[in-house]
Amino acid sequence: MQTNPLPTLCETISLDLVSRASVTGTADEQTFGPWLADYLNGLGCFGQNPEIWTFPVASGDARLVVALLVRGSGAQTVVLTGHYDTVSIHDYGHLRALACQPYALKDALLQRLSGSTEPAEMLAYADLQSGAFLPGRGLLDMKAGLAAGLDAMAQIAADQDFSGNLLFLAVPDEENASAGARAAAACLAKLAESKSLSIMAAINLDAI
Repeated sequence: MQTNPLPTLCETISLDLVSRASVTGTADEQTFGPWLADYLNGLGCFGQNPEIWTFPVASGDARLVVALLVRGSGAQTVVLTGHYDTVSIHDYGHLRALACQPYALKDALLQRLSGSTEPAEMLAYADLQSGAFLPGRGLLDMKAGLAAGLDAMAQIAADQDFSGNLLFLAVPDEENASAGARAAAACLAKLAESKSLSIMAAINLDAI
């Protein structure tokens, strides 16, 4: 399989997803699903005819599960799944306004921690200065995981010889009652039948 010529795609998607708040139980969580579906349609890196659709968590519930199917040949399918909701931003204190702006938040934290003699704060400062860590609400849990899955799907979509399919499912409400994951699981068999898919495995992108 050829290497995808988009080495920064995962970071780009991660930052785009984090830039839009989606705190559990808020209006932002409800609007994130439709936004994500439109965003995926606009990326233009999932082949000529990517299948992108949404379905509600429950009747009358505005929160949506977002699905993306990238087809190769055959019916065998691996599911890539994770949640898009996040915990609150209130614990960021006076930096709440920067919670969804990772690089601006990093600069503010470096300024805040600079000169501190507290061991924990000195370690945090060194980590941030190293360039190996980037803060931001939902970046680790788990929008970077979603981005990693989408990056993989973009690479698969570019491989004309790929055997199999990848089904991406992004769900809400993980931080509360897992209504999104339960809704997706409940309809997976019917979805697979309607799309002529044979589900072989599922990968939790939270572990990426």
